[in-house]
Amino acid sequence: MSLYASLLAVLVTVIAGWMVIKRYPTVIGLFAAGLLMIGIAVAFGADQILPKGANSTGFIWFDMVDIIRLAAVK
Repeated sequence: MSLYASLLAVLVTVIAGWMVIKRYPTVIGLFAAGLLMIGIAVAFGADQILPKGANSTGFIWFDMVDIIRLAAVK
């Protein structure tokens, strides 16, 4: 993984932690942080982000939304 991707991931984690400490809506803050982390992974070259056994949509950016659907189904 790229150094820039690691630094961005640390930055997103710190901001999410700060939001939790400052009592911002936790669900929204962690949801946004998770989407940003997935977006960072895709932007820096991750080719498979779905869990094993899940069918891809064919476009990796749509797979980000499909992860939310898969988490809601279980």
